[in-house]
Amino acid sequence: TAKIVDPFCAYVAVHDATLDPSSGMKYAAHFHTFLKYLAYENGSGDETNYEQVEPLAYMVLIECDGGPDHNLTFLSNQIALLGLFLIGCMDKLLATRGCPGLSYLNTAERPMSLLNYGISSLSLMLDPDTPEWLRNILSGVSTMKAVRNVIAQYDDVIKESISTLGRRLARLNKVTVDVGSDSEGSDEDSVPENTYLGFTIGDTVQKFFAFYGWFNGVISAIKRGNIKCFHVLYTDGDFEDLSRGEIDIITKESDITIGGEGFKFLKKFGRNYFNGVVRKILPNKKRVCEFNDGEHKQYSLKQLEGFATTINPTLAPQAMETQEDENEESSDDDADEVDGDEDEQEQEADSHAATKSAKKPTAMLSGNLLKKLVRVPLNMSLETHMENLKARPSAAEAYAAAMSYPRNIVENRFQDLELDGRPVVVMPYATEENVKVVTDALKEFDSSYDPKLRSKSQLRNMPFIEEFLTSPDHCRITPFTFELRMCDEQGCKICARIKRKIRTPDVEVDGYNLREEVLRWQDLPVPNPFDNDHYLPAKEARVHIDTKGVSLEALKQFIPTSKGDSEEQKAVKYSKTLDKGHSFAASKLRATVPCDSCGAVRCIFSDNDVDTKKGPSTIILERLVGQLENGYICGNPINEEGGLFVKMQIRCGDFIESQ
Repeated sequence: TAKIVDPFCAYVAVHDATLDPSSGMKYAAHFHTFLKYLAYENGSGDETNYEQVEPLAYMVLIECDGGPDHNLTFLSNQIALLGLFLIGCMDKLLATRGCPGLSYLNTAERPMSLLNYGISSLSLMLDPDTPEWLRNILSGVSTMKAVRNVIAQYDDVIKESISTLGRRLARLNKVTVDVGSDSEGSDEDSVPENTYLGFTIGDTVQKFFAFYGWFNGVISAIKRGNIKCFHVLYTDGDFEDLSRGEIDIITKESDITIGGEGFKFLKKFGRNYFNGVVRKILPNKKRVCEFNDGEHKQYSLKQLEGFATTINPTLAPQAMETQEDENEESSDDDADEVDGDEDEQEQEADSHAATKSAKKPTAMLSGNLLKKLVRVPLNMSLETHMENLKARPSAAEAYAAAMSYPRNIVENRFQDLELDGRPVVVMPYATEENVKVVTDALKEFDSSYDPKLRSKSQLRNMPFIEEFLTSPDHCRITPFTFELRMCDEQGCKICARIKRKIRTPDVEVDGYNLREEVLRWQDLPVPNPFDNDHYLPAKEARVHIDTKGVSLEALKQFIPTSKGDSEEQKAVKYSKTLDKGHSFAASKLRATVPCDSCGAVRCIFSDNDVDTKKGPSTIILERLVGQLENGYICGNPINEEGGLFVKMQIRCGDFIESQ
């Protein structure tokens, strides 16, 4: 017996936007899963899992808002919908979006008030069983961006800690060749020879150690036949065995001139050290540098020459060696101590603007964390400590597990709700495997597909996708609609590449041909010739378009724009008066926030520096950024606590601010 799914149920998916952010591709993958679920529930039930069925819909209509993940004018979202069309077995896909600021009229937005009711008076927390180390690195962070940064940093530091402990363990076990000895043991393969694989004993190398700095080394011995055949002794007394490939990598890195793109360096901010790398050289010769916490700053070549010699004395391998005996008692208080100068106040240029506030470390990361991790706990061997670190899940995995606890609570709340007597159905959010199904289909359709190509000017690099999106028989794009369809033409190359035929039956239904109706382009609004303030009803607009043969370009002219909206013009004029008296210079920039509608990055300013007498505090700024992560549209007012402000006259579609 066939099962019939109520089409008016509310279907909801819950996910953590911090490490699993939404995207157009994620939405396409999720919608494909949803279509398969409907097909399974409406099918015979022979399949054991809805993932095993194919969607049944002839035509799919999607209503979406204008956010960056939905905006139908963005090429990335158009390609994502094309991927959905390719794998969805549909003959027609029609996506529409509402006017900016009016997404509450969207059908999918209607259950939101009900869902908000479900989570009212609800407080959430991490899983009570969350490991203490994860709680420690998350303490003090208040925004999603900060959480992403500390998690990324932690995983890097864990890797470096394990590497450091491994070198220490190798020294304790005397696995490596003793420096200065002519041979060790009777194995002929371990007898060092003068030259091997193009390198000779005495050759010098230079290597950058994360959170340590640049160290000079010399190949002091060669173990022929071993993968890690080169024994390298560094100037600080540390040593390690490297393979030919590893030697090639560090040689390539050290060959990059100071200040060149890819050059790595160590920089001290306050009491902490951060890894930096030159990403771009600007026309003014400044270097845009990225740090391991995700921050960007600009430096001159002279500054980078100074950074090139920076070494972290508190983390130098010999400095970290308190005693070789792994059972030596260590004090937790000692582990927390960090040698170094007091917090520095430096004037440095941010990559977005020339702010004058010094960079501040976040949470217990970088140098402090590395120093703690390489200390062996009391009554534990070095090897056991290293294995315990290896056994830890990544910070991203641990965070995802911890967040599943509050997510399950929210899902259970939603499942208890009803909409007009129909239950709210909670579905799993799209996984990376689901996304891969979409991207694989795009790759099969056009082998040149590259998810990094996101601008209209790059579309020509994907010729078959470009052919589809520019074909008048297969694609139609307007400011508020995006349509894809199969055509009914014999010998169509595009349909042949899709590798399927039209599924919609060629039958009459209520006086209309079903196939023709499915494949018909969406009728666009037509002004009422007798009432300039209104449009013709849908049926009359269809008759007008068919009888008059109105072209697509002519129909686009009927679509209203904000430039022709007198009320919007009044609002912009009023916003300009609110902006008077504020300075929007780059030196006043304190933070940025993306618009939920157009995706453009907008600026947050203050007349006085952060943490100064008249300026906003760091806490106020972080609180505001956290609030705006939950929703901001160009031109919206903000809480101006602490003297923070935005440019009110700016609107979606305006250029990103620059100085």
